[in-house]
Amino acid sequence: MILIDLLAALVGGVLWTALLTAVIKRFAFKSLPPIKRIAANVSSAWLAIYFSAGYLSADAPGEVFLWSAGLKYTPGAVIVFLIEQARYKKSLGSQRDADG
Repeated sequence: MILIDLLAALVGGVLWTALLTAVIKRFAFKSLPPIKRIAANVSSAWLAIYFSAGYLSADAPGEVFLWSAGLKYTPGAVIVFLIEQARYKKSLGSQRDADG
């Protein structure tokens, strides 16, 4: 049961982080260099997911925020960062091949 929960958190983390990153990168951090821009976009998406999960998981009386709720989405955010970084490096390599 725990393995299923962790797998669901990993898949959900990747999907939600990728979706929010796609939205954020259209509007924010345009002036940063590419790798820093990718890091800023993915970390902004992860923070939104972290705080959403924290507020939505608080179920004890008087509890407002569950600090550990968003941590399970961290591996998904790291995977999205690595995918975005690889995509950038691949496009950079194809540009160099076209120029060369």
